[in-house]
Amino acid sequence: MFFVFIILSLIIALAAGIYICLCTRRLLEFYGADIKKKWVKAANIIISIILAGLCIPLFTNTAVIILHLVASFLFFDIIAYIVQRIYGKKQKGNKYHACRKIYQCGVLPVLMVSIIIGYGYYNMNHINVKKYEITTDKYIGGSCRILFLSDVHYGTVQNKEILKNEISSMDSYNPDIVILGGDIVEEGTSKEDILIQLYIRNKIC
Repeated sequence: MFFVFIILSLIIALAAGIYICLCTRRLLEFYGADIKKKWVKAANIIISIILAGLCIPLFTNTAVIILHLVASFLFFDIIAYIVQRIYGKKQKGNKYHACRKIYQCGVLPVLMVSIIIGYGYYNMNHINVKKYEITTDKYIGGSCRILFLSDVHYGTVQNKEILKNEISSMDSYNPDIVILGGDIVEEGTSKEDILIQLYIRNKIC
C-alpha cells in the first residue's frame, strides 16, 4: 500500500509539474516577459520542478495549497475552453475581452483558493458544536451525556494552545462518555504529537 501511495504521489506531482509549467509560461507571457529567452525558459522549468517536488508529500499544507491552485487553474481553463467553443467565430465585444484578460492574469484561481483555504483555516480553529437529544425505551440506568469529537486534523494548522482552549470548553459539558471519531491526526503526524493529542484529550474526562 505504501509503495502504491508513493507511485500515486509521483504521478500527481509529475502531472502537476507539467501543468504548472504551462500555466507559468502563460502568465509570464501575459505580464510581458519574453518567453523566448533562455533564462526565462530556465526559470519557468526550475519553478515548475520546485513546486512539483513540494507536492510529493501529498498531505502537507504546502502540497494542499499548490494542488488547490493547480485544480483552480484547470477549472477556469475548462470554463474558458467551453466559452471559447460557444463563441466560436462570433464577434467578441468588450465584455468578452475584459473577461479574457481577467482570466489570463491568473487572479481568479488565486482568489478562489484564498477563499477556500481561509474558510478551511477558520473551521480548523473553531469547533462546531451540535447538540442532539436522543430518547429510548430501553433501560440504561438514567441519562447519559456523550461527547463525539472528530475531524480535528491535528498536525496541520492546529496547535496545542488552541486545542487546549477548545478542550477546556468541552470539559464544561461534563460528558459521561467521550468518543473520538476519524481524522483526529493528519498523515505523517509524529508519535510525539499523537501522544500530545491523547494527553490533551484525556483532560476531557
